[in-house]
Formats: sequence, C-alpha cells, structure tokens
Amino acid sequence: MAVLARATAKELTEAADGRLPAYTRLRGPEAGLVMLQGRAGGTGQPFNLGEASVA
Repeated sequence: MAVLARATAKELTEAADGRLPAYTRLRGPEAGLVMLQGRAGGTGQPFNLGEASVA
C-alpha cells in the first residue's frame, strides 16, 4: 500500500495498462445515512448515538 500511495497517477496508469479486465458497472455509487449505536461505559444498554453518512 505504501508503494501505491507514493506512486504518481502516471506510474499507476502505466502499471495497470492492459492488465485490468473489461468490466460493466452494475450499479453506480450511492450515499446514505446509518444510525450509530452506543453503549454507556461500553457495556450498558444500547442507545442511538446519531447518524453518520456513508458512501
């Protein structure tokens, strides 16, 4: 991962060129909300802490 993180976009494109299989996008990205639950002290009864956005 460190090597990929340090690589430039050009280096990544050259490395992947011709190696990736053809694909068809089945479904586009979506965004939404999830309810986060918490527990007092980590062991108490669960309660709704709030919402977080996810993609």
